Amino acid sequence: MLEDQSTGAHDSVVGTKDEADSVREFGYKPVLHRSMGRFSVFAISFSLISISTGIFANYGFGLNEGGPRFVWTWVMVGMGQFVIALNLAHLAPRVPLSGYAYQWAARMRSPGYGWFPGWFALVGWLTGTAGVAYAFAAYFAPYVHLGTSQGTIIAVTIGVVALYTVIHLFGITATSRLNDFSVTAELIGISAVGVGLLIYSFVAGLPHAYFGYLATHGHTASAAGLGGFAVSSLMAAYTLTGYEGAADLAEEAKNPRISVPRAIILAEVISATVGFVVILGFTFAIPNLKAAQATGTPLLYIMSARMPGWAVDISMALVFVAIFACGLINMAAVSRLGYSMARDNMLPFSRSLTKVSDRYRSPYVILIVCAVISILFTLTAKVESTITSVSSVAIFAAYFMVILAGFKVMNLPPLPGTFSLGKFAKPLAYLGLAWCVLIAAALTVPSVGHTAAKGAVVMLALGIFWYFYRVKRVAAKQAELHKDQGESNVV
Repeated sequence: MLEDQSTGAHDSVVGTKDEADSVREFGYKPVLHRSMGRFSVFAISFSLISISTGIFANYGFGLNEGGPRFVWTWVMVGMGQFVIALNLAHLAPRVPLSGYAYQWAARMRSPGYGWFPGWFALVGWLTGTAGVAYAFAAYFAPYVHLGTSQGTIIAVTIGVVALYTVIHLFGITATSRLNDFSVTAELIGISAVGVGLLIYSFVAGLPHAYFGYLATHGHTASAAGLGGFAVSSLMAAYTLTGYEGAADLAEEAKNPRISVPRAIILAEVISATVGFVVILGFTFAIPNLKAAQATGTPLLYIMSARMPGWAVDISMALVFVAIFACGLINMAAVSRLGYSMARDNMLPFSRSLTKVSDRYRSPYVILIVCAVISILFTLTAKVESTITSVSSVAIFAAYFMVILAGFKVMNLPPLPGTFSLGKFAKPLAYLGLAWCVLIAAALTVPSVGHTAAKGAVVMLALGIFWYFYRVKRVAAKQAELHKDQGESNVV
């Protein structure tokens, strides 16, 4: 039985009887603490997108590669990501289990197939955790006068990842409460800054406050051609992902068949809309394009030039809270995905990785392992754009394979009361697959994206190696178990 493979499992029912039974029907003991309500589930997805994190971490990269016109990549990526969000929301009610990328594909296709999107998502979340912590350190360390050297930034990054781990060891309830506060603060804070700068730019008649400015690449853009414009989409591609994070914590969400699809769609739509307003506000308010491209913290440069000191301090405090929470929830997502894969014996030392704290119901072993890997990746990559590009390619690879797996159930009647695309399911699935290929090409084919391409090759090679070394044997056994323990719930 799959239940026997999950060490540290509890016999007590977690959450309501129906919710606990839905986990048991897939062959697992419900051991995680089901405590998150609707807002907390939405907050998970919104925080994982975290427009503050993505924009503050990668705005300078986009501005350097494409100039001011790079802002339109946000619109294009936003529309493409909305298609992906609709596809994932359509599939979410079918498999309300933690670790969506692996579990959905494993149940809809096969455990062997599920390994690959699970592996890609695992890499994406691990590198994403490191990337968010690095983004926090890159702004926080100089702001509090710790220094700007790479050694200092890396040291702060490691400290932040360690702090994430400590907080998570106390369980999802404490984590989600902190995240709920962060999301509220981010929505209010970043919206106020973006709208305020946008209004001020036009009222004050700033020199760049005209829409024609958004059609230029600027004389100092390092790669103003089509390739540079494509790669500048990294900011949006990295930021407007993570809305599926609620599905990674489905076993800790109340009524996940309803709350998870809603969270996926709302988080993407709100983030894309608010984020575009924020980017417009900052871009119109740029005092000097060359200076903005030269600094490592362009948004802080813009705010310092256009806002009073007290307003900058308040804004940065809210940004720090949002970025910190984003990394915190990144670790929640990757640890639950790792836990979900380990209880199917897909990872090294799987029995140890499925251990759960009796008191806090947190998968503490996988949390510590994820923290160590994220730290090692930070020490190896060292550069924010390298970290985020590898993360983005990995996440889009996972999207592609999950949607492909979903064709098996795409046109089935919807479960009562759940979200469904109806007759539009297959057309939107094909559109989603095409979008994944397009954005992956934009991030890897141009010369400035070759680092991401190399990272993707290494990621794929490691995944194939482990598949033939272990997963192929394990997957055959899991496939038989899935037929008896949960396949009927999907199809």
